[in-house]
Amino acid sequence: MNLETYMHGDCHLFALALHQEFGYDMVYVFDEMDVEVQSEVLIHAYCKTKNGFVDARGFFNEEDALSEHDYSRPYTVDVSVREVHSLIETGFLHTPSFGQMDELTQYLKDNKERFEETVYQKEEV
Repeated sequence: MNLETYMHGDCHLFALALHQEFGYDMVYVFDEMDVEVQSEVLIHAYCKTKNGFVDARGFFNEEDALSEHDYSRPYTVDVSVREVHSLIETGFLHTPSFGQMDELTQYLKDNKERFEETVYQKEEV
Protein backbone atom coordinates (compact mmCIF):
# COMPACT_ATOMS: atom_id res chain seq x y z
CA MET A 1 0.00 0.00 0.00
CA ASN A 2 1.54 3.26 -1.12
CA LEU A 3 0.04 5.74 1.31
CA GLU A 4 1.70 8.64 -0.54
CA THR A 5 -0.75 7.90 -3.38
CA TYR A 6 -3.58 8.51 -0.93
CA MET A 7 -2.11 11.80 0.27
CA HIS A 8 -1.56 13.17 -3.25
CA GLY A 9 -3.95 11.99 -5.93
CA ASP A 10 -6.35 9.42 -4.52
CA CYS A 11 -7.16 11.12 -1.21
CA HIS A 12 -10.82 11.27 -2.22
CA LEU A 13 -10.90 7.48 -2.42
CA PHE A 14 -9.18 7.06 0.94
CA ALA A 15 -11.69 9.44 2.54
CA LEU A 16 -14.54 7.51 0.95
CA ALA A 17 -13.15 4.22 2.32
CA LEU A 18 -12.78 5.77 5.79
CA HIS A 19 -16.37 6.94 5.59
CA GLN A 20 -17.62 3.53 4.52
CA GLU A 21 -15.60 1.63 7.12
CA PHE A 22 -15.95 3.91 10.17
CA GLY A 23 -18.80 6.27 9.32
CA TYR A 24 -16.65 9.41 9.50
CA ASP A 25 -17.80 12.59 7.76
CA MET A 26 -15.88 13.47 4.59
CA VAL A 27 -14.27 16.87 4.08
CA TYR A 28 -12.90 18.20 0.80
CA VAL A 29 -10.58 21.17 0.55
CA PHE A 30 -10.75 22.93 -2.81
CA ASP A 31 -8.56 25.68 -4.19
CA GLU A 32 -10.59 28.35 -6.00
CA MET A 33 -7.93 28.85 -8.65
CA ASP A 34 -4.96 26.59 -9.17
CA VAL A 35 -2.32 28.64 -11.00
CA GLU A 36 -0.97 25.70 -13.04
CA VAL A 37 -4.28 24.43 -14.43
CA GLN A 38 -6.21 27.74 -14.21
CA SER A 39 -9.26 26.16 -12.62
CA GLU A 40 -10.66 24.94 -9.35
CA VAL A 41 -8.98 21.80 -7.97
CA LEU A 42 -9.32 19.44 -5.06
CA ILE A 43 -6.34 20.02 -2.78
CA HIS A 44 -7.04 17.27 -0.27
CA ALA A 45 -9.80 15.05 1.09
CA TYR A 46 -9.94 13.68 4.61
CA CYS A 47 -12.46 12.77 7.26
CA LYS A 48 -13.49 14.34 10.51
CA THR A 49 -14.45 12.31 13.53
CA LYS A 50 -16.16 13.39 16.71
CA ASN A 51 -12.84 14.60 18.07
CA GLY A 52 -10.35 15.00 15.25
CA PHE A 53 -9.31 14.47 11.65
CA VAL A 54 -7.95 11.44 9.79
CA ASP A 55 -6.47 10.68 6.36
CA ALA A 56 -3.84 8.27 5.02
CA ARG A 57 -1.37 9.54 7.67
CA GLY A 58 -3.75 8.55 10.44
CA PHE A 59 -5.02 11.12 12.92
CA PHE A 60 -3.81 14.72 12.74
CA ASN A 61 -4.58 18.21 14.03
CA GLU A 62 -6.72 20.48 11.87
CA GLU A 63 -3.90 22.99 11.37
CA ASP A 64 -1.85 20.18 9.76
CA ALA A 65 -4.56 19.25 7.23
CA LEU A 66 -2.83 20.99 4.32
CA SER A 67 0.77 20.81 5.56
CA GLU A 68 1.86 18.67 2.60
CA HIS A 69 -0.06 20.57 -0.08
CA ASP A 70 0.32 23.71 -2.20
CA TYR A 71 -2.64 26.06 -2.51
CA SER A 72 -3.60 29.69 -2.94
CA ARG A 73 -7.25 30.22 -1.91
CA PRO A 74 -8.53 27.11 -0.13
CA TYR A 75 -12.04 26.49 1.12
CA THR A 76 -13.49 23.50 2.93
CA VAL A 77 -16.71 21.63 2.13
CA ASP A 78 -18.38 18.71 3.89
CA VAL A 79 -19.37 16.20 1.19
CA SER A 80 -21.75 13.27 1.01
CA VAL A 81 -21.25 9.96 -0.77
CA ARG A 82 -23.73 11.15 -3.39
CA GLU A 83 -21.63 14.29 -4.03
CA VAL A 84 -18.45 12.21 -4.32
CA HIS A 85 -20.07 9.95 -6.90
CA SER A 86 -21.34 13.00 -8.77
CA LEU A 87 -17.81 14.49 -8.91
CA ILE A 88 -16.53 11.15 -10.21
CA GLU A 89 -19.30 10.90 -12.82
CA THR A 90 -18.57 14.40 -14.14
CA GLY A 91 -14.86 13.61 -14.41
CA PHE A 92 -13.78 16.17 -11.80
CA LEU A 93 -12.42 13.24 -9.74
CA HIS A 94 -11.12 10.03 -11.23
CA THR A 95 -12.79 6.67 -10.86
CA PRO A 96 -11.19 4.03 -8.64
CA SER A 97 -9.38 1.28 -10.48
CA PHE A 98 -10.81 -2.24 -10.42
CA GLY A 99 -10.61 -3.62 -6.89
CA GLN A 100 -9.10 -0.43 -5.43
CA MET A 101 -11.94 0.24 -2.98
CA ASP A 102 -11.89 -3.39 -1.81
CA GLU A 103 -8.13 -3.11 -1.26
CA LEU A 104 -8.60 0.10 0.75
CA THR A 105 -11.35 -1.44 2.85
CA GLN A 106 -9.16 -4.44 3.64
CA TYR A 107 -6.23 -2.17 4.47
CA LEU A 108 -8.40 -0.20 6.92
CA LYS A 109 -9.64 -3.41 8.55
CA ASP A 110 -6.07 -4.70 8.87
CA ASN A 111 -4.90 -1.37 10.34
CA LYS A 112 -7.92 -0.47 12.45
CA GLU A 113 -5.76 0.68 15.37
CA ARG A 114 -4.31 3.44 13.18
CA PHE A 115 -7.58 4.73 11.73
CA GLU A 116 -10.34 3.95 14.21
CA GLU A 117 -10.99 6.67 16.75
CA THR A 118 -10.21 5.45 20.24
CA VAL A 119 -10.06 7.05 23.66
CA TYR A 120 -6.26 7.40 23.34
CA GLN A 121 -6.53 9.19 19.99
CA LYS A 122 -9.27 11.48 21.29
CA GLU A 123 -6.89 12.70 24.00
CA GLU A 124 -4.05 13.30 21.50
CA VAL A 125 -5.99 15.19 18.83
